Amino acid sequence: MSDAVSDIKEETVVEDIKVCLRLRPLNKRERDPKMWGSSGEYAWKPFPQANSMIQVQRNGSPVGREDRKSGRSMFTFDKVFEDSDTTEYVYSFAGKELVQSCIEGRNGSIFAYGQTSSGKTHTMQGDGSIRDGMIKENRGIIHMVAKDLFQEADLVKDRDFVFNVSVIEVYNEEVRDLLSKAKDNRLGIREDTSLGVFVNATRVEASSLKKLIACLSAGERNRAVARTTLNKRSSRSHIIFSISIESFPVDDISGGGYGRISTLNLIDLAGSESVRHRSSHSNETRRKEGGSINKR
Repeated sequence: MSDAVSDIKEETVVEDIKVCLRLRPLNKRERDPKMWGSSGEYAWKPFPQANSMIQVQRNGSPVGREDRKSGRSMFTFDKVFEDSDTTEYVYSFAGKELVQSCIEGRNGSIFAYGQTSSGKTHTMQGDGSIRDGMIKENRGIIHMVAKDLFQEADLVKDRDFVFNVSVIEVYNEEVRDLLSKAKDNRLGIREDTSLGVFVNATRVEASSLKKLIACLSAGERNRAVARTTLNKRSSRSHIIFSISIESFPVDDISGGGYGRISTLNLIDLAGSESVRHRSSHSNETRRKEGGSINKR
């Protein structure tokens, strides 16, 4: 009986999922008292000690007992970050161990989800573009992941590593290859019994940290963005930076060793929006995009 239980445990696939909430400081527009009237009767306040968000009244006091609703006035996460927490701190909690795991041959994903102008792209790629983020104070999670991938690989002395990069986006129900030089860069979604669901996106080998960042930056420059009333440069598509990690035993002349292949996906989702609210859509095109964005 004990042997049977042991075998079952060894074959069980364990998934480790962390759901974290990061708050950004209010911007100039949101600090304007003229805007407060449109924020509704209630507000939300972080309660980091319990990794929760609680609903409060406009004056900051908790909502009355009669207005508390199960699953609607308090939400708990694996971690609630405060607006003063740095991106480095966010990454140390939510991403660093995942990179180590991918180097060991496991798959992993880090993705940012939230409303337009909530700070998703800032968290993932820092201030400005990915290329701008190479400056230390502007770094995002993408840069920290890229740096740690090479550092962790260098620590493994008995295996050689190869990194390949692809960048795709989902825009208005279409999948696009952002590293393709073809005029029509749309991709078809395929399914295979061994590979599962996949797309044949362009893969570029990244032999150095500089080359890896350059590939990610090239894909990001082709992403669909536009101005909305909530954000000057709003992401209008879901973008997936996919890094394939292959490793092989060093000096394996006999060929008796085995290779490992894993994938690390860095995903920046387009801002979730309410199509009913014209405040986030400056024209019909933006409204159409907003409708597609919400069809995850």
